[in-house]
Amino acid sequence: MSRLDDAIENLYSAFADVRRPQAINECPCGMCYVDTNTLLRVNVREAPLKELGSYGRYAMSTMGAKEDYLYFLPRILHLIATDNWE
Repeated sequence: MSRLDDAIENLYSAFADVRRPQAINECPCGMCYVDTNTLLRVNVREAPLKELGSYGRYAMSTMGAKEDYLYFLPRILHLIATDNWE
């Protein structure tokens, strides 16, 4: 396992106690479409880039809460670190 792989595993471990959100408050303007159902249905390690990228654009500014963001943060950082972010 590489140092990057170890760091990613440690990141997921550090956030392991953050609970999956039951729902994510959607953008009130209706212009920010994010498939939150997909994000809430899959394991955080498998959150698809397409939906997570859309969520990341609006997270905490027009949708969601800090707790939601903390749940997805390990996956967001994982995708950025492995050059898989949009």
